[in-house]
Amino acid sequence: VIDKASVTTEPLKDALSQFIDPRKITVLPNRLSIKEWLFDHPTTIPEEDIFFFAGSNTHYDNANKKPGDFSSGLIKYLNNKKIITMGVVPYFMKPVAHFQGCGLNTYAQNFHNIARKAKFVIAPLADNFFNKCKSPLKLLECAAVGRVCLCTDFEGSPYSPLAHEYQKVPVNATAQTIEYIVERAKKHYGEILQHQYNMLQIYWLDNHLQEYIDFLK
Repeated sequence: VIDKASVTTEPLKDALSQFIDPRKITVLPNRLSIKEWLFDHPTTIPEEDIFFFAGSNTHYDNANKKPGDFSSGLIKYLNNKKIITMGVVPYFMKPVAHFQGCGLNTYAQNFHNIARKAKFVIAPLADNFFNKCKSPLKLLECAAVGRVCLCTDFEGSPYSPLAHEYQKVPVNATAQTIEYIVERAKKHYGEILQHQYNMLQIYWLDNHLQEYIDFLK
């Protein structure tokens, strides 16, 4: 009964193709709107190593004390670091500052205001099909607000095709490996920021409106 369907990623198209003719499925990636996400780039970054995590409890299970998308190496690395959280606080974190979640109409501005207080934004993902179906929005959001995103890297990770090599964190990296990656990223911070910003230019929603119009015709 379906004449047309749209999904946001190729893995989702592959999954939906089990039920729908793939010729009826169009991939329209999630994108950021210039109106909401065009911010001035910061001229300075915090000297102190502060990490920001903005995510729902779909990334972890507080009730059953399961770390979900957070690897043991990442938890160990962050154990003695200053962390800012937005949303629900993971059971294994003791943030120095916490901000409540918000609706989509205020998310961009809130994310911008909070991320500016940190040096890095963390984007943990476990290696599973559910996460492979996701979009690289956290990296694009970081590009918009001028902060480096530390992205989980594995085959099929939504971040891997867009991320700079120096911001990729292998999915099962040890705390020592993560420390090395973070120190290297600090030395190449500006280079990574520019790479992120270049990716954002490709993903601005405003540059792809015709694709959505064509789909809806």
